[in-house]
Amino acid sequence: MANGNETQTGIPSLSSLLNQETKRDSIPSLSSLLSKQTQDTFTSIPEIRTEMPSFSEAFFGSLGEELTFGKLYNDPRLDADELSGAAKAGKMLGAGAAFFGVTALATVMTGGLGGLAMLGSSASKLQKGAKIYNAAKKAGKVDDMAKGVAEAGIGVKNSLLVNTLGKNGVQKGYIDKFMKLAENDVAAARRFVLGREMGREAIIFGATGQMMQEDDATFKQRAVAFGQDAVAGALFAVAPAFKFANNPYIKSLGKSKPAELGTYFMSGFTTSLPNEEGMDLGSRMLTGALSTGLGSLFGGATMQASKQDVRRALERVGLTDEKKLGDYSQIAMGVINLSTFLKFRSTWT
Repeated sequence: MANGNETQTGIPSLSSLLNQETKRDSIPSLSSLLSKQTQDTFTSIPEIRTEMPSFSEAFFGSLGEELTFGKLYNDPRLDADELSGAAKAGKMLGAGAAFFGVTALATVMTGGLGGLAMLGSSASKLQKGAKIYNAAKKAGKVDDMAKGVAEAGIGVKNSLLVNTLGKNGVQKGYIDKFMKLAENDVAAARRFVLGREMGREAIIFGATGQMMQEDDATFKQRAVAFGQDAVAGALFAVAPAFKFANNPYIKSLGKSKPAELGTYFMSGFTTSLPNEEGMDLGSRMLTGALSTGLGSLFGGATMQASKQDVRRALERVGLTDEKKLGDYSQIAMGVINLSTFLKFRSTWT
């Protein structure tokens, strides 16, 4: 017979059964582990707006963000890692529109700091007017110098910014140099004007691109972006050169609409595009298409002479008579021809 401390063989004691139950309770079941893991997974993920912006929402959102440099407006949906094709296109076109909008405004505001307005004048008109101008300059005849300006059809742009700064933009010395070049080499005279335009637009595009860079952009990133945007600005400024039959840079090419539009396209394609989609070929193609459209509509506007621009050029060379200023301006714009003007010139008092 067993004593009180022993159990019968094969029959577990009460204490062992209680110990096993306790251990079983302390071991979590597989279902409870899975349930807990699933719950932890969902509670650890932050709430995300899954709404995908449409093309128009992405366009205007990107436009507003870039125009305010992200300070007054910012749509977090545009920062998503994955955007639909329509949203991505809208975002890129909005950013491009903001970039070219700012550069266009800066170009207009600094118009008087550019070169001469001479885009509409043919090579023969420029050369004929330059000969008259240079001969009159040597003789000290201001009236005949004005006649040369009118015959050439060149003008001087002005702007609110230039006036506010108390500057007059292009001065007589610049006109003198242009006319001296134009008498013997019209292409060289055009390159002289286009070079100044290219420099101005390079600075404007480069500065605009810097304002649109991300706040955490490194010095190297900013330097590279400035170089890209400066090249883009120079290309945008030189595109009108392909409007001339006597191309000032590629004589064999002459007047070429495809080359003009292609240069505008490369201007947009080259911009720095300071965002994560900037290196995407499709994004650059969209921006190139945008700059082509804008260039075909407004390209060369700072070099197109209006009647007031011609009048301003006449004033630069020293003409002060109001009637002569008006008549010579009309000659330049083709309202009256020079022979008709000279016929009635004797009636001036």
